[in-house]
Amino acid sequence: MITETETVDGVTEPVGTLPLTIDASAQFGTDDTANWTLSVSITVGEGQGTLLGGTGGSMSTACGRTPTVCETSTGSEGQPITLASNTTHTAEWDQYDNGPAVTTANTVDTLNGYLGVILDLDEGLANPVEINDAANNTLYGRCDSVNPGLDCVDQYAPIAVAFDATSNAQIGPVADHVYTAQATLPSHWGNPNYAGSALTRTTDQTVIDANRAAACAGVAPSCDEYPMATTYQGASRSAPGDWSAVTVPDSANDSQGGVMSQFTRFDRVVDGDPYYVLAVRSDGSQSW
Repeated sequence: MITETETVDGVTEPVGTLPLTIDASAQFGTDDTANWTLSVSITVGEGQGTLLGGTGGSMSTACGRTPTVCETSTGSEGQPITLASNTTHTAEWDQYDNGPAVTTANTVDTLNGYLGVILDLDEGLANPVEINDAANNTLYGRCDSVNPGLDCVDQYAPIAVAFDATSNAQIGPVADHVYTAQATLPSHWGNPNYAGSALTRTTDQTVIDANRAAACAGVAPSCDEYPMATTYQGASRSAPGDWSAVTVPDSANDSQGGVMSQFTRFDRVVDGDPYYVLAVRSDGSQSW
C-alpha cells in the first residue's frame, strides 16, 4: 500500500492511498550456468484521494543495482512504469551470478536479498517512495561450485532422492532396506511425514568414516547403512537402535552411489542441506 500524507498545523493525516501487490518468482535452470530468470507481476488496486489517478516512476532489479553480486543480461533496468488504478504490469529479466562461485572452486554464493524488483515512484507524489521488494527476502537463491559444474537453486525448496526399483532393478535391495528402515526406526529418517526426520548431507570425511565404521563393523561387505554415512544422522551420530545396516550386492551399492551423485549435483546439495529419501520397491509400494 502506498499512502500519501499531509501535515496541517502539526497534524499528519492520509490524503491518498494506492494498494498494490508484487508477485515475483525466480526460475533457476539446469544448464551448468549460474543464471536464472526473474519474473514479476504488479497488480494495482483502486486509488483513493490524491492517488486516485495512480502514480509512476521507474522499475529496476536489485541485481541491476549491485553488479558485483549479480547482473541482468536481458530485460530493461530502470524502465518507466505507470501504476494506474486497476492495472497489472509484468516484466522479466535474465540474470546471472557475479560472485566467487563463478571463479572459485568449492564456493557458495547466497543471493538472498538480491532477487526482486525495486520501484522508485515520484510521479504526482509530494515525497518520492521506494519499494524494495528484494530487500524483503521473499525470494531465495544460491549458486555453488561445491558440486561438479556450476548452477543455482532455491536452497530452501524441499528436495528428495528416490531409490526406485521399478525403474532401476539394481537398486532394489537398497530400496527394500530403506523402505523397512523408514517404517521401523524411531526417527523414521528421510520420511517427510514425520517432524524432524530430514537427513542433512555431510561432506566431512571424518564424519563419513565414523558413520561407516559404526554401522558396518558387524556387517559383511557390501554394507548398506541407513541413514547413509554421508549424512549427519549416520550411525555415529544417531542413538542406538535408530540406524540400520544390512548386506546388499555390490551392484546395489554402486547403483545407490550413482543415484546419490546425480541427486547432489542436480539439486546442488551442499554440506548441511536437508533432504528426504523415497524408497520405491519393485512391486511399486512406496515408503511415503
